[in-house]
Amino acid sequence: MTGEGRPKPSTREEVLARLRDKEHLAGIDLSGLDLSEIKLTGMVLVGANFSRANLRQAILAGIDVRDANFSAANLDGALLAGANMSQVNLQGASLKAAKLNGVDLKNANLTGANLSEAKFLAVDVAGADFSGVNMDNAQARSVMWARAKVPPAERPSALWLPWWVLALTLGAAVGLAVWLYRRRRAAA
Repeated sequence: MTGEGRPKPSTREEVLARLRDKEHLAGIDLSGLDLSEIKLTGMVLVGANFSRANLRQAILAGIDVRDANFSAANLDGALLAGANMSQVNLQGASLKAAKLNGVDLKNANLTGANLSEAKFLAVDVAGADFSGVNMDNAQARSVMWARAKVPPAERPSALWLPWWVLALTLGAAVGLAVWLYRRRRAAA
């Protein structure tokens, strides 16, 4: 059964019930619903309608939402990780302080979207339209902005790794060097 064959869920609880039933939700209409802080992982929601939905602080991980409509949706503070969002409509959506990690935004429409304070890591933006987006204080790493159909007028600043990642890497290298030294010394 597809999301198109059933009436639109009118509450968050109805959406959660359909998710628990592992219902096929491609094409489902979730427009205007409050789905804040929801966790959508490993799902197929191709062509779903999230227009004007509240997805604030939501987690969308390993999800296939290609061709979905997120126009005017609130995705502030959301985590989008490993999501297939190719050809999605994010026109006028708000992704303030959202984290996009390993997201496919090929041929997506982001015109007029609010991407202020967002963090982009390894995002594919080939063919995407960033006309009129707000990129104030956004950061990015491993994003080929030149591949976008219309790159953002204001490019995000570089996203630096947190200090603890560098410290952990250095600590592991020192630990490995000590281990190799001791091993070599014991063999001699």
